[in-house]
Amino acid sequence: MKEQHRYYLGCGFAWWVMHIFFRPFESVELAVLGSVDDRIAEFSERAEGLASWLLDEIGNEDLVYRVEGKGTSIFAVLEVSEPRVKEWMFRLIQVMEARDLGEPSRRYADLYCLMMGWQLHMAVVAQAYLDGFHAESAGVRSDVAALFIQWLREALEDACRTYLSCSSEDLLRDEQVLGTYEALAVDWRRAVDEALERYLGAPTSWA
Repeated sequence: MKEQHRYYLGCGFAWWVMHIFFRPFESVELAVLGSVDDRIAEFSERAEGLASWLLDEIGNEDLVYRVEGKGTSIFAVLEVSEPRVKEWMFRLIQVMEARDLGEPSRRYADLYCLMMGWQLHMAVVAQAYLDGFHAESAGVRSDVAALFIQWLREALEDACRTYLSCSSEDLLRDEQVLGTYEALAVDWRRAVDEALERYLGAPTSWA
């Protein structure tokens, strides 16, 4: 039962990663975002299928967690985790600020590339993580996930060449970028396990 809950929490935190993608761009003027705005809209469209599937997976009335001795839904558990998810976003913003490509439009284009690279990294990590479970409903839908991952690869490559004049491989050769992606993937798994420990009393296993 605990492994089944771990799976559902994994689905929930995978959804969080996709949902937080939009936050850094929400208050930015269109004049600053430029063509990045159209790419963000395309991300929303492309991510919708997988995001909806993840929400359907966790929309189970039998998934009851304990908060201060009272039963609550997995959605409440995920809501409590929002500050942690925002920290992942802020880590990527810090990488963008450290790279400092100049004027705001260039910085936000760089942030878009960084966020897309993170989405790709986490999509692969989350799919492998969730597919490792053998619960009856476990496993990311391969058709939806594969199409999204392939689009992410193509969109990241195009964005890197358009905005950064480099390939996506060049972006990932940046030790700060790749190191941040890997650290966030570790913390993503830690977030799943710590939520499980807090609400179900399961041992952590993220190390």
